[in-house]
Parts: sequence; structure tokens; C-alpha cells
Amino acid sequence: MKVLHDPVELTGELAALGWSAGIRLREEFIIGIAEPRSVPVT
Repeated sequence: MKVLHDPVELTGELAALGWSAGIRLREEFIIGIAEPRSVPVT
């Protein structure tokens, strides 16, 4: 099963879940990286 994503929407969805993401579309592929946002230590 393929799940098609729009890079802008996917970046927004990941941000809402607390992730920092850089995603782009290259030809028919989505390329990017996502990682949890760092939480400042208090």
C-alpha cells in the first residue's frame, strides 16, 4: 500500500506532533529528515 503525502502538509502534521522536519518533493519521491524537537533542560 502506498500512502501519498504532500510535503507541506506532512511537515505541518509532523510539527503538530512535536517533530522538526525538512521535507521536499524530488520527481516522484519525497525526500527529507524528521527528528523530535529538542526540549530545553531546566
